[in-house]
Amino acid sequence: MENNNDNSHDDNDDDDVDADDQSRQRERRKPLLVASCNQLESFHEDVQYLWTPPCGGNTIPVQVYDEPPSSFNFLRNHVSVSRPCIIRNSILVHNDHDDDGSSTRNWNDVVVPLQMTLDDLVQQFPDNNKNDDNDNDESSSLPSPLPLLTVDVTPDGHGDCLRNVVVPSSTKTKEVTRKVFVKPLEREMTLSTFRRHLRRGRHKQQQRQQQQRGGRGTMKNKNTIISNRVFLEGEEEVTTTTEDDQQDTNFLDDSVLYYSRQNDCLREELSPLWNAKVKSQFSLPSSDNDYNDNNSSCRRNYVFPRSFPWAEEAFSGQPPQTNTTGTTTHASTRGPDACNIWIGDERVVSSMHKDYYENLFYVLSGEKVFHLCPPSDVPFLYEQEFMSGRFQHQVLQDEDDGDDGDNRNDDSNTNNNKGKSTRPRRTRSRPPRWTVALDRDEEEEDQDAGVTTTSTAASSNDEHENESRSNNNKKYSKVHWIAADPFGNDDQDDDSEEDQEEKKSLYPLSKYAHPMTVKVKAGELLYLPSLWFHRVTQTCETIGINYWYDMNFESPMYCYFHLLQQLQTTKQNNNKNNNNNTDCD
Repeated sequence: MENNNDNSHDDNDDDDVDADDQSRQRERRKPLLVASCNQLESFHEDVQYLWTPPCGGNTIPVQVYDEPPSSFNFLRNHVSVSRPCIIRNSILVHNDHDDDGSSTRNWNDVVVPLQMTLDDLVQQFPDNNKNDDNDNDESSSLPSPLPLLTVDVTPDGHGDCLRNVVVPSSTKTKEVTRKVFVKPLEREMTLSTFRRHLRRGRHKQQQRQQQQRGGRGTMKNKNTIISNRVFLEGEEEVTTTTEDDQQDTNFLDDSVLYYSRQNDCLREELSPLWNAKVKSQFSLPSSDNDYNDNNSSCRRNYVFPRSFPWAEEAFSGQPPQTNTTGTTTHASTRGPDACNIWIGDERVVSSMHKDYYENLFYVLSGEKVFHLCPPSDVPFLYEQEFMSGRFQHQVLQDEDDGDDGDNRNDDSNTNNNKGKSTRPRRTRSRPPRWTVALDRDEEEEDQDAGVTTTSTAASSNDEHENESRSNNNKKYSKVHWIAADPFGNDDQDDDSEEDQEEKKSLYPLSKYAHPMTVKVKAGELLYLPSLWFHRVTQTCETIGINYWYDMNFESPMYCYFHLLQQLQTTKQNNNKNNNNNTDCD
Protein backbone atom coordinates (compact mmCIF):
# COMPACT_ATOMS: atom_id res chain seq x y z
CA MET A 1 0.00 0.00 0.00
CA GLU A 2 2.80 2.32 0.87
CA ASN A 3 4.48 1.76 -2.45
CA ASN A 4 1.21 2.21 -4.31
CA ASN A 5 0.55 5.50 -2.56
CA ASP A 6 4.02 6.72 -3.40
CA ASN A 7 3.50 5.81 -7.03
CA SER A 8 0.20 7.65 -7.13
CA HIS A 9 1.85 10.77 -5.76
CA ASP A 10 4.56 10.49 -8.39
CA ASP A 11 1.95 10.14 -11.11
CA ASN A 12 0.14 13.24 -9.87
CA ASP A 13 3.40 15.17 -9.84
CA ASP A 14 4.08 14.11 -13.42
CA ASP A 15 0.61 15.24 -14.43
CA ASP A 16 1.22 18.62 -12.82
CA VAL A 17 4.51 19.01 -14.73
CA ASP A 18 2.86 18.09 -18.02
CA ALA A 19 0.06 20.55 -17.36
CA ASP A 20 2.58 23.28 -16.59
CA ASP A 21 4.48 22.55 -19.80
CA GLN A 22 1.31 22.69 -21.85
CA SER A 23 0.31 25.94 -20.18
CA ARG A 24 3.70 27.49 -20.94
CA GLN A 25 3.47 26.34 -24.57
CA ARG A 26 0.05 27.96 -24.89
CA GLU A 27 1.43 31.17 -23.43
CA ARG A 28 4.28 31.14 -25.96
CA ARG A 29 1.81 30.77 -28.80
CA LYS A 30 -0.20 33.79 -27.77
CA PRO A 31 0.44 36.79 -30.01
CA LEU A 32 2.42 39.55 -28.32
CA LEU A 33 2.10 42.02 -31.19
CA VAL A 34 -1.40 42.69 -32.45
CA ALA A 35 -2.44 45.02 -35.27
CA SER A 36 -5.97 46.21 -35.85
CA CYS A 37 -7.48 46.80 -39.28
CA ASN A 38 -6.97 50.55 -38.91
CA GLN A 39 -3.32 50.05 -38.03
CA LEU A 40 -2.76 47.75 -41.01
CA GLU A 41 -4.41 50.26 -43.31
CA SER A 42 -2.16 53.00 -41.93
CA PHE A 43 0.88 50.79 -42.54
CA HIS A 44 -0.40 50.10 -46.05
CA GLU A 45 -0.56 53.84 -46.81
CA ASP A 46 2.93 54.47 -45.41
CA VAL A 47 4.43 51.76 -47.59
CA GLN A 48 2.55 53.01 -50.63
CA TYR A 49 3.92 56.51 -50.13
CA LEU A 50 7.46 55.18 -49.79
CA TRP A 51 7.63 52.54 -52.52
CA THR A 52 4.53 52.38 -54.71
CA PRO A 53 3.10 55.86 -55.29
CA PRO A 54 -0.03 55.78 -57.46
CA CYS A 55 0.51 56.62 -61.12
CA GLY A 56 -2.12 57.43 -63.69
CA GLY A 57 -2.30 56.59 -67.38
CA ASN A 58 0.83 54.99 -68.82
CA THR A 59 3.20 56.47 -66.27
CA ILE A 60 5.99 54.06 -65.34
CA PRO A 61 5.80 53.36 -61.58
CA VAL A 62 9.59 53.63 -61.16
CA GLN A 63 12.12 56.32 -61.99
CA VAL A 64 13.77 56.10 -65.42
CA TYR A 65 17.30 57.32 -66.18
CA ASP A 66 18.50 58.02 -69.72
CA GLU A 67 22.04 57.18 -68.66
CA PRO A 68 23.65 55.48 -65.66
CA PRO A 69 23.55 57.67 -62.54
CA SER A 70 26.59 58.41 -60.45
CA SER A 71 27.37 55.92 -57.72
CA PHE A 72 26.46 58.55 -55.09
CA ASN A 73 23.03 59.29 -56.59
CA PHE A 74 22.36 55.61 -57.14
CA LEU A 75 23.23 54.86 -53.51
CA ARG A 76 21.23 57.76 -52.07
CA ASN A 77 18.09 57.51 -54.21
CA HIS A 78 17.81 53.75 -54.71
CA VAL A 79 20.15 51.37 -52.87
CA SER A 80 19.84 52.98 -49.42
CA VAL A 81 16.04 53.17 -49.66
CA SER A 82 15.54 49.92 -51.60
CA ARG A 83 13.79 51.59 -54.53
CA PRO A 84 13.76 50.06 -58.06
CA CYS A 85 14.57 52.06 -61.18
CA ILE A 86 15.11 51.64 -64.93
CA ILE A 87 18.39 52.72 -66.52
CA ARG A 88 18.85 53.19 -70.25
CA ASN A 89 22.11 53.18 -72.21
CA SER A 90 23.79 51.10 -69.53
CA ILE A 91 25.49 48.75 -72.04
CA LEU A 92 26.61 50.40 -75.27
CA VAL A 93 28.10 48.81 -78.37
CA HIS A 94 29.06 49.94 -81.83
CA ASN A 95 26.23 49.99 -84.36
CA ASP A 96 27.76 47.73 -87.00
CA HIS A 97 24.57 47.19 -88.97
CA ASP A 98 25.43 50.03 -91.33
CA ASP A 99 29.18 49.93 -90.82
CA ASP A 100 31.11 51.33 -93.80
CA GLY A 101 34.49 50.42 -92.39
CA SER A 102 35.34 53.98 -91.47
CA SER A 103 37.21 54.53 -88.18
CA THR A 104 36.86 58.31 -88.14
CA ARG A 105 33.21 58.49 -87.08
CA ASN A 106 32.29 60.28 -83.87
CA TRP A 107 31.63 58.13 -80.79
CA ASN A 108 28.22 59.75 -80.29
CA ASP A 109 27.16 58.53 -83.72
CA VAL A 110 28.26 54.90 -83.45
CA VAL A 111 27.18 53.62 -80.05
CA VAL A 112 23.76 52.12 -79.35
CA PRO A 113 22.29 50.00 -76.53
CA LEU A 114 23.31 46.36 -76.82
CA GLN A 115 20.62 44.12 -78.31
CA MET A 116 20.79 40.42 -79.17
CA THR A 117 18.14 37.97 -80.36
CA LEU A 118 18.01 34.18 -80.20
CA ASP A 119 18.72 34.06 -83.93
CA ASP A 120 21.84 36.16 -83.34
CA LEU A 121 23.04 33.67 -80.75
CA VAL A 122 22.46 30.65 -82.98
CA GLN A 123 24.19 32.36 -85.88
CA GLN A 124 27.17 33.44 -83.79
CA PHE A 125 27.53 30.13 -81.96
CA PRO A 126 26.65 27.19 -84.24
CA ASP A 127 26.10 23.83 -82.59
CA ASN A 128 29.37 22.47 -83.97
CA ASN A 129 32.00 23.39 -86.48
CA LYS A 130 30.79 21.48 -89.52
CA ASN A 131 33.44 22.91 -91.81
CA ASP A 132 35.99 20.23 -91.05
CA ASP A 133 37.08 20.19 -94.69
CA ASN A 134 38.04 23.86 -94.61
CA ASP A 135 41.61 24.91 -94.15
CA ASN A 136 42.95 25.50 -90.67
CA ASP A 137 42.90 29.29 -90.99
CA GLU A 138 39.19 29.40 -91.76
CA SER A 139 38.20 26.86 -89.11
CA SER A 140 40.27 28.61 -86.48
CA SER A 141 38.29 31.81 -87.05
CA LEU A 142 35.02 30.11 -86.16
CA PRO A 143 33.71 30.80 -82.64
CA SER A 144 33.85 28.05 -80.06
CA PRO A 145 30.56 26.12 -79.98
CA LEU A 146 28.42 26.40 -76.88
CA PRO A 147 28.07 23.31 -74.70
CA LEU A 148 24.76 21.55 -74.28
CA LEU A 149 22.19 23.71 -72.53
CA THR A 150 20.32 22.39 -69.50
CA VAL A 151 16.78 23.54 -70.28
CA ASP A 152 13.71 23.70 -68.03
CA VAL A 153 10.71 21.79 -69.41
CA THR A 154 7.16 22.12 -68.03
CA PRO A 155 3.68 21.24 -69.32
CA ASP A 156 2.47 24.87 -69.23
CA GLY A 157 5.42 27.21 -68.69
CA HIS A 158 5.03 27.56 -64.91
CA GLY A 159 8.28 26.47 -63.28
CA ASP A 160 9.31 26.57 -59.64
CA CYS A 161 5.75 27.02 -58.42
CA LEU A 162 3.09 25.38 -56.27
CA ARG A 163 1.11 22.51 -57.79
CA ASN A 164 -1.61 20.16 -56.62
CA VAL A 165 0.05 16.77 -56.13
CA VAL A 166 -1.33 13.52 -54.75
CA VAL A 167 1.12 12.69 -51.97
CA PRO A 168 1.36 9.77 -49.56
CA SER A 169 -0.17 10.14 -46.13
CA SER A 170 0.86 8.78 -42.75
CA THR A 171 -1.91 6.22 -43.28
CA LYS A 172 -0.71 3.49 -45.59
CA THR A 173 -3.99 3.22 -47.46
CA LYS A 174 -4.64 6.94 -47.75
CA GLU A 175 -3.48 9.54 -50.24
CA VAL A 176 -4.17 13.26 -50.09
CA THR A 177 -3.82 16.17 -52.50
CA ARG A 178 -1.48 18.86 -51.24
CA LYS A 179 0.27 21.93 -52.56
CA VAL A 180 3.83 20.97 -53.50
CA PHE A 181 6.64 23.18 -54.73
CA VAL A 182 7.46 21.60 -58.10
CA LYS A 183 10.64 22.28 -60.06
CA PRO A 184 10.84 21.85 -63.84
CA LEU A 185 12.03 18.78 -65.65
CA GLU A 186 15.56 19.37 -66.98
CA ARG A 187 16.76 18.28 -70.40
CA GLU A 188 20.04 18.80 -72.22
CA MET A 189 20.04 20.03 -75.81
CA THR A 190 21.93 22.25 -78.20
CA LEU A 191 21.10 25.92 -78.65
CA SER A 192 19.54 25.40 -82.08
CA THR A 193 17.49 22.45 -80.81
CA PHE A 194 16.24 24.60 -77.97
CA ARG A 195 15.21 27.32 -80.42
CA ARG A 196 13.42 24.79 -82.65
CA HIS A 197 11.34 23.24 -79.87
CA LEU A 198 10.63 26.63 -78.29
CA ARG A 199 9.17 28.02 -81.50
CA ARG A 200 7.40 24.84 -82.56
CA GLY A 201 5.66 24.67 -79.20
CA ARG A 202 4.61 28.29 -79.43
CA HIS A 203 3.28 27.75 -82.98
CA LYS A 204 1.32 24.65 -81.95
CA GLN A 205 -0.24 26.52 -79.02
CA GLN A 206 -1.27 29.37 -81.31
CA GLN A 207 -2.88 26.87 -83.65
CA ARG A 208 -4.83 25.32 -80.78
CA GLN A 209 -5.99 28.75 -79.69
CA GLN A 210 -7.22 29.52 -83.20
CA GLN A 211 -9.13 26.24 -83.32
CA GLN A 212 -10.68 26.94 -79.93
CA ARG A 213 -11.53 30.46 -81.01
CA GLY A 214 -13.43 29.08 -83.99
CA GLY A 215 -14.38 32.50 -85.30
CA ARG A 216 -16.19 33.40 -82.09
CA GLY A 217 -14.23 36.59 -81.45
CA THR A 218 -10.87 37.10 -79.89
CA MET A 219 -9.42 34.81 -77.28
CA LYS A 220 -7.27 36.05 -74.44
CA ASN A 221 -3.63 35.09 -74.79
CA LYS A 222 -3.00 33.73 -71.34
CA ASN A 223 -1.25 30.79 -69.75
CA THR A 224 -2.77 27.38 -69.27
CA ILE A 225 -4.84 27.21 -66.11
CA ILE A 226 -2.81 25.37 -63.49
CA SER A 227 -4.76 25.83 -60.27
CA ASN A 228 -7.11 22.89 -60.92
CA ARG A 229 -4.58 20.44 -62.35
CA VAL A 230 -3.67 17.53 -60.10
CA PHE A 231 -0.48 15.53 -60.68
CA LEU A 232 0.35 12.07 -59.39
CA GLU A 233 3.49 11.24 -57.51
CA GLY A 234 6.01 9.23 -59.51
CA GLU A 235 9.45 7.81 -58.93
CA GLU A 236 12.39 9.74 -60.29
CA GLU A 237 13.42 8.40 -63.67
CA VAL A 238 16.46 8.89 -65.85
CA THR A 239 15.29 9.30 -69.44
CA THR A 240 17.76 8.74 -72.26
CA THR A 241 16.76 10.17 -75.62
CA THR A 242 18.39 11.14 -78.89
CA GLU A 243 17.82 13.80 -81.49
CA ASP A 244 16.12 11.18 -83.69
CA ASP A 245 13.61 10.10 -81.04
CA GLN A 246 10.33 11.15 -82.66
CA GLN A 247 8.25 10.53 -79.56
CA ASP A 248 10.56 12.71 -77.52
CA THR A 249 10.49 15.39 -80.22
CA ASN A 250 6.69 15.47 -80.07
CA PHE A 251 6.85 15.63 -76.29
CA LEU A 252 9.16 18.66 -76.33
CA ASP A 253 7.05 20.37 -78.97
CA ASP A 254 4.01 19.95 -76.72
CA SER A 255 5.86 21.34 -73.69
CA VAL A 256 7.12 24.80 -72.76
CA LEU A 257 10.88 25.33 -72.67
CA TYR A 258 12.81 27.94 -70.72
CA TYR A 259 16.52 28.48 -70.21
CA SER A 260 17.10 29.81 -66.68
CA ARG A 261 19.94 28.11 -64.86
CA GLN A 262 20.48 30.76 -62.14
CA ASN A 263 23.93 29.35 -61.34
CA ASP A 264 26.28 31.88 -62.94
CA CYS A 265 25.52 30.15 -66.23
CA LEU A 266 26.59 33.08 -68.41
CA ARG A 267 30.13 33.00 -67.06
CA GLU A 268 30.36 29.24 -66.55
CA GLU A 269 28.14 27.15 -68.84
CA LEU A 270 28.08 29.76 -71.62
CA SER A 271 31.61 31.10 -71.17
CA PRO A 272 32.20 31.44 -74.96
CA LEU A 273 29.31 33.93 -75.04
CA TRP A 274 30.47 35.74 -71.91
CA ASN A 275 33.98 36.11 -73.35
CA ALA A 276 32.83 37.35 -76.76
CA LYS A 277 34.78 40.47 -77.68
CA VAL A 278 33.86 43.58 -79.61
CA LYS A 279 35.81 44.65 -82.66
CA SER A 280 39.01 46.22 -81.46
CA GLN A 281 38.63 49.35 -83.56
CA PHE A 282 35.17 49.94 -82.09
CA SER A 283 35.77 49.10 -78.42
CA LEU A 284 34.11 51.44 -75.93
CA PRO A 285 35.47 53.59 -73.14
CA SER A 286 35.73 51.34 -70.11
CA SER A 287 34.70 54.14 -67.77
CA ASP A 288 31.20 54.13 -69.26
CA ASN A 289 30.31 50.54 -68.49
CA ASP A 290 33.20 48.50 -67.26
CA TYR A 291 36.76 48.23 -66.15
CA ASN A 292 39.18 45.82 -67.77
CA ASP A 293 40.80 42.92 -65.99
CA ASN A 294 44.27 44.48 -65.94
CA ASN A 295 43.21 48.13 -66.14
CA SER A 296 45.84 48.65 -68.82
CA SER A 297 43.53 49.98 -71.51
CA CYS A 298 40.94 52.72 -71.75
CA ARG A 299 38.69 50.55 -73.89
CA ARG A 300 36.16 47.86 -73.02
CA ASN A 301 37.08 44.70 -74.89
CA TYR A 302 34.07 42.47 -74.14
CA VAL A 303 30.52 42.66 -75.44
CA PHE A 304 29.17 42.06 -71.93
CA PRO A 305 30.65 44.31 -69.24
CA ARG A 306 32.39 42.48 -66.43
CA SER A 307 30.54 44.68 -63.91
CA PHE A 308 28.96 48.11 -63.44
CA PRO A 309 31.26 50.33 -61.36
CA TRP A 310 28.61 52.94 -60.55
CA ALA A 311 26.44 50.17 -59.08
CA GLU A 312 29.14 48.12 -57.44
CA GLU A 313 30.52 51.14 -55.59
CA ALA A 314 27.03 51.89 -54.29
CA PHE A 315 26.56 48.29 -53.15
CA SER A 316 29.95 48.10 -51.43
CA GLY A 317 29.94 51.62 -50.05
CA GLN A 318 33.56 52.16 -51.10
CA PRO A 319 34.47 55.29 -53.13
CA PRO A 320 36.96 55.24 -56.03
CA GLN A 321 40.62 55.30 -55.05
CA THR A 322 43.56 57.16 -56.62
CA ASN A 323 46.76 55.20 -57.24
CA THR A 324 50.32 56.48 -57.12
CA THR A 325 50.21 57.55 -60.77
CA GLY A 326 47.24 59.79 -60.16
CA THR A 327 44.86 57.59 -62.13
CA THR A 328 41.43 57.00 -60.61
CA THR A 329 40.70 53.32 -60.08
CA HIS A 330 37.80 51.44 -58.57
CA ALA A 331 38.36 50.07 -55.09
CA SER A 332 35.59 47.51 -55.51
CA THR A 333 36.84 45.05 -58.12
CA ARG A 334 35.23 41.91 -56.86
CA GLY A 335 32.52 41.88 -59.48
CA PRO A 336 29.07 40.29 -59.30
CA ASP A 337 28.42 37.04 -57.47
CA ALA A 338 26.71 35.57 -60.53
CA CYS A 339 25.79 36.45 -64.10
CA ASN A 340 22.91 34.60 -65.74
CA ILE A 341 21.06 34.56 -69.05
CA TRP A 342 17.31 33.93 -69.46
CA ILE A 343 15.66 32.81 -72.72
CA GLY A 344 11.93 32.17 -73.12
CA ASP A 345 8.65 33.43 -74.52
CA GLU A 346 5.31 34.71 -73.24
CA ARG A 347 4.16 31.26 -72.09
CA VAL A 348 6.81 31.16 -69.36
CA VAL A 349 6.06 32.44 -65.86
CA SER A 350 8.41 32.58 -62.88
CA SER A 351 6.22 32.53 -59.78
CA MET A 352 6.43 35.10 -56.99
CA HIS A 353 9.66 34.87 -54.99
CA LYS A 354 12.47 36.96 -53.51
CA ASP A 355 16.27 36.91 -53.84
CA TYR A 356 18.98 37.82 -51.37
CA TYR A 357 20.83 39.68 -54.12
CA GLU A 358 20.94 43.17 -55.57
CA ASN A 359 19.77 42.50 -59.11
CA LEU A 360 20.69 44.36 -62.31
CA PHE A 361 18.56 42.87 -65.11
CA TYR A 362 19.29 43.90 -68.71
CA VAL A 363 16.94 42.99 -71.58
CA LEU A 364 18.78 42.04 -74.78
CA SER A 365 15.64 41.50 -76.88
CA GLY A 366 11.88 41.36 -76.38
CA GLU A 367 10.20 42.69 -73.26
CA LYS A 368 10.26 41.49 -69.66
CA VAL A 369 7.31 42.05 -67.32
CA PHE A 370 8.12 42.26 -63.61
CA HIS A 371 5.24 42.06 -61.14
CA LEU A 372 6.63 43.47 -57.91
CA CYS A 373 5.79 43.68 -54.22
CA PRO A 374 8.04 45.52 -51.73
CA PRO A 375 9.76 43.64 -48.87
CA SER A 376 7.28 45.04 -46.34
CA ASP A 377 4.56 42.89 -47.94
CA VAL A 378 6.08 39.71 -46.51
CA PRO A 379 3.31 39.30 -43.84
CA PHE A 380 0.64 39.59 -46.53
CA LEU A 381 2.00 37.02 -49.02
CA TYR A 382 1.78 33.97 -46.73
CA GLU A 383 5.23 32.48 -47.20
CA GLN A 384 4.86 28.90 -45.99
CA GLU A 385 6.65 25.57 -45.89
CA PHE A 386 5.81 23.07 -48.63
CA MET A 387 7.04 19.69 -49.71
CA SER A 388 9.21 19.92 -52.82
CA GLY A 389 9.56 17.80 -55.92
CA ARG A 390 10.47 17.81 -59.58
CA PHE A 391 8.51 17.14 -62.74
CA GLN A 392 9.07 13.81 -64.50
CA HIS A 393 7.48 12.51 -67.66
CA GLN A 394 6.51 8.89 -68.06
CA VAL A 395 6.37 7.43 -71.54
CA LEU A 396 3.31 5.21 -71.74
CA GLN A 397 2.90 2.20 -74.00
CA ASP A 398 0.67 2.66 -77.01
CA GLU A 399 -2.95 1.69 -76.37
CA ASP A 400 -4.63 -1.06 -78.33
CA ASP A 401 -8.03 0.17 -79.45
CA GLY A 402 -9.29 -3.44 -79.59
CA ASP A 403 -10.33 -3.24 -83.25
CA ASP A 404 -8.94 -6.38 -84.89
CA GLY A 405 -11.85 -6.83 -87.28
CA ASP A 406 -15.34 -7.45 -86.03
CA ASN A 407 -16.48 -9.46 -89.06
CA ARG A 408 -14.44 -12.61 -88.55
CA ASN A 409 -16.47 -14.48 -91.19
CA ASP A 410 -15.23 -12.15 -93.91
CA ASP A 411 -12.75 -14.11 -96.02
CA SER A 412 -10.75 -10.95 -96.63
CA ASN A 413 -10.07 -10.66 -92.92
CA THR A 414 -9.35 -14.31 -92.08
CA ASN A 415 -6.42 -16.63 -92.41
CA ASN A 416 -7.23 -19.96 -94.08
CA ASN A 417 -10.89 -19.50 -93.06
CA LYS A 418 -10.05 -20.36 -89.47
CA GLY A 419 -11.61 -17.21 -88.12
CA LYS A 420 -8.30 -15.54 -87.26
CA SER A 421 -8.04 -11.96 -88.41
CA THR A 422 -5.07 -10.95 -90.51
CA ARG A 423 -5.89 -7.23 -90.40
CA PRO A 424 -3.32 -5.48 -88.17
CA ARG A 425 -4.57 -4.30 -84.80
CA ARG A 426 -4.74 -0.53 -84.64
CA THR A 427 -2.97 1.26 -81.81
CA ARG A 428 -3.43 4.73 -80.47
CA SER A 429 -0.38 6.74 -79.39
CA ARG A 430 -0.58 7.88 -75.78
CA PRO A 431 1.10 11.15 -74.79
CA PRO A 432 3.66 11.05 -71.97
CA ARG A 433 2.17 11.55 -68.54
CA TRP A 434 3.51 14.25 -66.24
CA THR A 435 4.25 13.10 -62.69
CA VAL A 436 6.08 14.65 -59.73
CA ALA A 437 8.99 12.94 -57.96
CA LEU A 438 9.14 14.21 -54.38
CA ASP A 439 12.55 15.30 -53.08
CA ARG A 440 14.03 12.99 -50.47
CA ASP A 441 15.58 14.44 -47.35
CA GLU A 442 19.35 14.76 -47.81
CA GLU A 443 20.12 12.74 -44.69
CA GLU A 444 18.13 9.78 -45.95
CA GLU A 445 19.66 10.03 -49.41
CA ASP A 446 22.98 9.06 -47.84
CA GLN A 447 21.60 5.86 -46.39
CA ASP A 448 21.66 2.55 -48.15
CA ALA A 449 18.62 1.60 -50.18
CA GLY A 450 16.12 -0.51 -48.26
CA VAL A 451 17.16 0.69 -44.82
CA THR A 452 14.16 1.89 -42.81
CA THR A 453 14.76 5.09 -40.88
CA THR A 454 13.29 6.01 -37.53
CA SER A 455 10.24 8.21 -37.94
CA THR A 456 8.67 10.53 -35.41
CA ALA A 457 5.68 11.22 -37.59
CA ALA A 458 3.40 8.90 -35.64
CA SER A 459 3.80 11.00 -32.52
CA SER A 460 3.55 14.34 -34.27
CA ASN A 461 0.45 16.49 -33.90
CA ASP A 462 1.08 18.25 -37.22
CA GLU A 463 -0.92 16.66 -40.01
CA HIS A 464 1.35 18.06 -42.71
CA GLU A 465 4.40 16.77 -40.89
CA ASN A 466 2.85 13.32 -40.89
CA GLU A 467 2.28 13.56 -44.61
CA SER A 468 5.90 14.51 -45.23
CA ARG A 469 6.69 10.83 -44.72
CA SER A 470 5.53 8.09 -47.04
CA ASN A 471 4.25 4.64 -46.27
CA ASN A 472 7.83 3.38 -46.06
CA ASN A 473 8.93 6.05 -43.60
CA LYS A 474 10.67 8.06 -46.32
CA LYS A 475 11.15 11.64 -45.26
CA TYR A 476 10.81 14.36 -47.86
CA SER A 477 12.46 17.76 -47.93
CA LYS A 478 10.57 21.05 -47.71
CA VAL A 479 11.04 24.60 -48.94
CA HIS A 480 9.50 27.97 -48.12
CA TRP A 481 7.46 29.56 -50.89
CA ILE A 482 4.78 32.18 -51.47
CA ALA A 483 1.23 30.86 -51.13
CA ALA A 484 -0.69 34.07 -51.88
CA ASP A 485 0.50 35.49 -55.20
CA PRO A 486 -1.33 38.76 -56.05
CA PHE A 487 -0.49 38.24 -59.73
CA GLY A 488 -0.50 34.46 -59.91
CA ASN A 489 -4.18 33.81 -60.56
CA ASP A 490 -3.98 33.33 -64.31
CA ASP A 491 -7.43 31.81 -64.20
CA GLN A 492 -8.89 34.60 -62.08
CA ASP A 493 -11.38 35.64 -64.77
CA ASP A 494 -12.70 32.08 -64.91
CA ASP A 495 -13.22 31.79 -61.16
CA SER A 496 -16.74 31.80 -59.82
CA GLU A 497 -17.66 34.24 -57.08
CA GLU A 498 -17.54 31.35 -54.66
CA ASP A 499 -13.97 30.47 -55.69
CA GLN A 500 -12.83 34.07 -55.38
CA GLU A 501 -14.38 34.35 -51.93
CA GLU A 502 -12.63 31.14 -50.92
CA LYS A 503 -9.25 32.59 -51.97
CA LYS A 504 -9.95 35.75 -50.00
CA SER A 505 -10.81 33.69 -46.95
CA LEU A 506 -7.60 31.68 -47.27
CA TYR A 507 -5.40 34.78 -47.55
CA PRO A 508 -7.34 37.67 -45.94
CA LEU A 509 -4.24 39.83 -45.41
CA SER A 510 -3.25 39.79 -49.08
CA LYS A 511 -5.45 42.83 -49.64
CA TYR A 512 -2.81 44.90 -47.83
CA ALA A 513 -0.07 44.00 -50.35
CA HIS A 514 1.29 46.60 -52.80
CA PRO A 515 1.50 44.95 -56.24
CA MET A 516 2.84 46.94 -59.16
CA THR A 517 3.96 46.07 -62.70
CA VAL A 518 7.11 47.26 -64.45
CA LYS A 519 7.83 46.51 -68.11
CA VAL A 520 11.46 46.51 -69.24
CA LYS A 521 12.12 46.84 -72.97
CA ALA A 522 15.12 45.80 -75.04
CA GLY A 523 18.12 47.97 -74.22
CA GLU A 524 16.87 48.84 -70.73
CA LEU A 525 18.21 47.73 -67.35
CA LEU A 526 16.10 47.24 -64.23
CA TYR A 527 17.58 47.66 -60.78
CA LEU A 528 15.63 45.30 -58.53
CA PRO A 529 16.71 45.67 -54.89
CA SER A 530 17.26 42.62 -52.73
CA LEU A 531 14.26 41.12 -50.89
CA TRP A 532 11.74 42.56 -53.35
CA PHE A 533 9.16 39.95 -54.30
CA HIS A 534 8.83 39.50 -58.03
CA ARG A 535 6.89 37.43 -60.52
CA VAL A 536 8.37 37.53 -64.01
CA THR A 537 7.10 36.80 -67.49
CA GLN A 538 7.53 38.31 -70.95
CA THR A 539 5.33 39.53 -73.80
CA CYS A 540 7.19 37.72 -76.59
CA GLU A 541 10.37 35.74 -77.21
CA THR A 542 12.80 37.47 -74.88
CA ILE A 543 16.44 37.25 -73.84
CA GLY A 544 17.77 38.91 -70.71
CA ILE A 545 20.95 38.84 -68.67
CA ASN A 546 21.30 39.71 -65.01
CA TYR A 547 24.08 40.53 -62.58
CA TRP A 548 23.62 39.43 -58.97
CA TYR A 549 25.51 41.27 -56.23
CA ASP A 550 25.39 39.98 -52.68
CA MET A 551 23.11 42.04 -50.43
CA ASN A 552 24.26 43.74 -47.27
CA PHE A 553 22.89 41.73 -44.34
CA GLU A 554 24.32 44.20 -41.82
CA SER A 555 21.58 46.71 -42.38
CA PRO A 556 18.41 47.93 -40.61
CA MET A 557 16.49 46.91 -43.72
CA TYR A 558 17.28 43.23 -43.25
CA CYS A 559 16.56 43.33 -39.50
CA TYR A 560 13.16 44.89 -40.18
CA PHE A 561 12.37 42.36 -42.92
CA HIS A 562 13.45 39.42 -40.76
CA LEU A 563 11.15 40.58 -37.96
CA LEU A 564 8.14 40.77 -40.29
CA GLN A 565 9.00 37.37 -41.71
CA GLN A 566 9.12 35.82 -38.23
CA LEU A 567 5.83 37.45 -37.26
CA GLN A 568 4.24 35.88 -40.29
CA THR A 569 5.63 32.45 -39.46
CA THR A 570 4.36 32.72 -35.89
CA LYS A 571 0.88 33.63 -37.11
CA GLN A 572 0.76 30.66 -39.48
CA ASN A 573 1.77 28.27 -36.71
CA ASN A 574 -0.93 29.70 -34.48
CA ASN A 575 -3.54 29.21 -37.18
CA LYS A 576 -2.94 25.46 -37.12
CA ASN A 577 -4.08 25.36 -33.51
CA ASN A 578 -6.60 28.18 -33.49
CA ASN A 579 -9.14 28.78 -36.21
CA ASN A 580 -10.99 31.56 -34.39
CA ASN A 581 -9.03 34.44 -35.94
CA THR A 582 -10.50 37.81 -36.76
CA ASP A 583 -10.23 39.26 -40.25
CA CYS A 584 -7.33 41.49 -39.26
CA ASP A 585 -5.23 39.08 -37.18
